Amino acid sequence: MSTPPRRRPSIHDVAREAGVSITTVSHSLNDRGRVLPETKERVIEIAERLGYSANVHAQRLATGLNKTIALQVSGYGPDIVGVDSAYYIDLLNSASATALELGYMPILTPPDVTHQLTRFPADGALILDPIGNEPLMDTVSEAGGIVVTAGRAMKSLKKVAGWVDNDLPTLTVEVLDHLEDRGYRRPALITGTRDRSYAADTIEAYERWVAERGSESIIEEVKANPTADVAMKTARRLLERNSPPDSIYTSFDVFALGALRVAGALGLKVPDDLGIVATVDSQGMRSATPTLTAIENHPRELGSRAIKMLVGLLNGEVKPPVGEIVPAELQVRESTSRP
Repeated sequence: MSTPPRRRPSIHDVAREAGVSITTVSHSLNDRGRVLPETKERVIEIAERLGYSANVHAQRLATGLNKTIALQVSGYGPDIVGVDSAYYIDLLNSASATALELGYMPILTPPDVTHQLTRFPADGALILDPIGNEPLMDTVSEAGGIVVTAGRAMKSLKKVAGWVDNDLPTLTVEVLDHLEDRGYRRPALITGTRDRSYAADTIEAYERWVAERGSESIIEEVKANPTADVAMKTARRLLERNSPPDSIYTSFDVFALGALRVAGALGLKVPDDLGIVATVDSQGMRSATPTLTAIENHPRELGSRAIKMLVGLLNGEVKPPVGEIVPAELQVRESTSRP
């Protein structure tokens, strides 16, 4: 005689075992509402012991949410989902993992498929380094969804409910002061275009710093995708000037590595002849020869905080607009270690 299939545990079983209401179980498992920590802990323990998992379709009916979050890196080609950047990879990985932990399915979204979200609607979106005119921003906000950004949008601020970022103006001054302390007098800046907040913040702080010292402003605003080839061409253009810089500060790790390679090809020694610093730290920066000074801007923390903020906004636990600054630290290495 065959054994009848075991009944799947329900939310009623969890509520009965924990001695609480179904609403309390739902709030505890979805981190919503006001539930005492000890009650939430007991409910989670019982749910795990019984093998209960929430029915996504039932959650959708109860909350009106699709339990999906769109993720997008702004500013690249129409069919490019991600880019070869340690910063973006770490941030997206952390954001995806946090979304899943909070019960949401992350959807990595290239710009050219944004219109398809009308068929697969997202409750919210996290957009990395936006301008503010991204189609995804319009699609989500017009459907009543919520948009959070990593880096601040320079346009259409009404469409953005929250953002996370580093304090790049302060960090830029810290980098330039560090270069000056090490004897560098002609720092150049390589960054993106001013329609991105990271570039606008960095350029403004850099221009103010050099103006205060009566120094020349040497800026390369990179419009192309930050590839190794673009990095090498940009570094060579700077270092072959009639009056070349004696140090380079860049917003991209790949540009720091490109500057190191070009310096070697031109017979320049790092750090004696050229100092190099990047806003983004990565394994490549730590393993280069010489090792490269960089800012540890904690992209994984940025990704996690952005998703928690977005889910809090979706649940009504956070009120828009909201912004968070994630602290960052300058990691001094061999590329700026001349006496």
